[in-house]
Amino acid sequence: MLVGPLLPGTCYKRGMSALWVVAAFTGGGYANGRPLQKTQKAVLNAALWALPASCLVSAATVGALYWLHSGPLAYLWYLAPLALTVGYFAYTRTLDTPESAAQSGER
Repeated sequence: MLVGPLLPGTCYKRGMSALWVVAAFTGGGYANGRPLQKTQKAVLNAALWALPASCLVSAATVGALYWLHSGPLAYLWYLAPLALTVGYFAYTRTLDTPESAAQSGER
């Protein structure tokens, strides 16, 4: 593992920890749009903390693997927050479906 990609990648992930803004605005938009079930609110609230935490955890993991002299595949940990973000947006898209509106009591 080279230190060259480690430092910019870690700084980038620390900057991406501002994903709480994305989670807050998308979750707030859905919460204000219509009544949500408790589980839907719980997922949106958890994402508020999980998305930025995943950025910090992935940066720390890559840093620790660097100090343990891991191979270049350790950089794949930088993709974990992106996968969670894509999953979060896929979940929020399901909140727009008519089935979701019917379950939450909207007519």
